[in-house]
Amino acid sequence: VPCPPHSHYSQCATPCPRTCADSGPRPCTRNCVESCVCDNGYVLSGAHCVPLSSCGCSKDGSLYEVCQILDTIDDCNIKQLGHVRQRGSCRDGVADSNRCRACADQFRPGHRVGTGQCKAYGDPHYITFDNRRHDFQGTCKYVLVRHADFTVEARNVHRSGKSQRVAFCDHVEVNVHNYEIQLRSGSGKEVNGYRRSLPVCLSRKVAISIIGKYVQIQTDQCLSVLYDGRHSVMVRLPTSYKGKVSGMCGNYNGRPNDDNLMPGGQVASTSLLYGNSWIAPDDDTPQDNFCATDITGGDWQLYQGPDKCGLLRLQNGPFRTCISVLNPATYFESCVFDMAAYRGDEDMLCENLEAYSDDCRAAGGNPGGWRTANRCPLPCPPHSQYNFCGSACPLTCAEPNPRPCNRMCVESCVCDQGYVLSGSTCIPRSSCGCSSNGNYYQV
Repeated sequence: VPCPPHSHYSQCATPCPRTCADSGPRPCTRNCVESCVCDNGYVLSGAHCVPLSSCGCSKDGSLYEVCQILDTIDDCNIKQLGHVRQRGSCRDGVADSNRCRACADQFRPGHRVGTGQCKAYGDPHYITFDNRRHDFQGTCKYVLVRHADFTVEARNVHRSGKSQRVAFCDHVEVNVHNYEIQLRSGSGKEVNGYRRSLPVCLSRKVAISIIGKYVQIQTDQCLSVLYDGRHSVMVRLPTSYKGKVSGMCGNYNGRPNDDNLMPGGQVASTSLLYGNSWIAPDDDTPQDNFCATDITGGDWQLYQGPDKCGLLRLQNGPFRTCISVLNPATYFESCVFDMAAYRGDEDMLCENLEAYSDDCRAAGGNPGGWRTANRCPLPCPPHSQYNFCGSACPLTCAEPNPRPCNRMCVESCVCDQGYVLSGSTCIPRSSCGCSSNGNYYQV
């Protein structure tokens, strides 16, 4: 039986082992069990054996690991967050800051109550913070979210070799704390014009890292931006920003009926007018009056069956557990729209199924294995393999050793044994570069 580091196999071990939460010896009346037992001086922390001195602290029956961020629920202000101090005690849900890991770990939100999400995906379809949908196929750069402290913009282009009728997001730009962060289709990441390897920590205020198939930007204002490098971009904000933002993502005031306001406050009568009003300056894309036109699809009936977009609504299909937590109607409509516009292109089906799967999981659902060898296989780089529910804290050159992960699993490509992530590729650990102050530098 393989055992984790600092433990050994026992055929008849106590079923009440010493843990960080309960480190003192105590009577145990249950029968012995076959298990891995921590070595002398080590105790269980989750599924790992750690020195007793490396344990976190307990509060209200919950164990918090060293360097774990303790969230507030009502608001999201980094000044209100704390880090678990080594062998410290938690005071009012916040512990003293002391020995902590890289910057990328400091802004980990986990599941935060009261966080709004805006999403653009497919060709693209925009779903605002207040859950209003806009279908808009413009090929310029657009303001997704604007606030006094930051902006998030996305550029759309016609996909090479595909129909010139619809567009896809190929570039996301975030301006925050005097940093201009560019995420480009494929794997391009730039900060202030310089190409960077991930993870990146910027003045301990911005962290850029890889989460499954997404690159994620997180800031000390609890802004979170995720981009998959192909078609999907998400922006997440805490409720403290309600009514304080503008852009294609709406004003986040809880009322979807006014998510069609142009920059001057006028009401846009169509999604076309709405999208064109939020064009952003862009040196890379010429702006004219033809950034977007209305699209009329083909035969929608062809793509509503259970082997196409109807898969989203099948009561016994791979999304059957999702239907009760996230209504698939919007995703179904977007899927049919895209497939009709692209005359049955399977990529359109895959991107809409993927969007629903990701959002279902984020909403607490458990989508089944909807990808198959013949339907929407996810290509993985060399020395990796597809995992429908992989760890959101993969082994990387910056973090090569296993560690507890309290994030929900993500669809991802998992590096083979002996390989770790360097940027978006899997390499032998011996080929890794070096890390300094939360930043990783490739060889």
